[in-house]
Amino acid sequence: MTPKLYKAGEVCELLQVQPYVLRSWEKEFPGIEKLSRISAMSPTSLKTKFKKYYGETLFGYYQKNKLEHARKLLDNKVPVKVVATEIGYSNPSHFTLAFKKEYGFSPWHYLNPQ
Repeated sequence: MTPKLYKAGEVCELLQVQPYVLRSWEKEFPGIEKLSRISAMSPTSLKTKFKKYYGETLFGYYQKNKLEHARKLLDNKVPVKVVATEIGYSNPSHFTLAFKKEYGFSPWHYLNPQ
């Protein structure tokens, strides 16, 4: 199957959104409406094109990036509760569930592999 080719303007619009999502990891998800204004695309068009181009939904991309930052903090031996708070989780158990869903093991097992 041949990958879908995008017009230069569409790629530029997507490339405006992607760094914004990457910089938002310590905050709440910016929201489709705000991202669609940044990209000058309709919310539906943005969601569809972003997923086709990056292979992830906008929120999924945001979540993976957020958890990647968490993993880096854990690599520096930052305690799990601090990491959870640092990346925006009010409850460490919610962070643990998200981390386990993404990586297949809990943050505690990541810190203490056996």
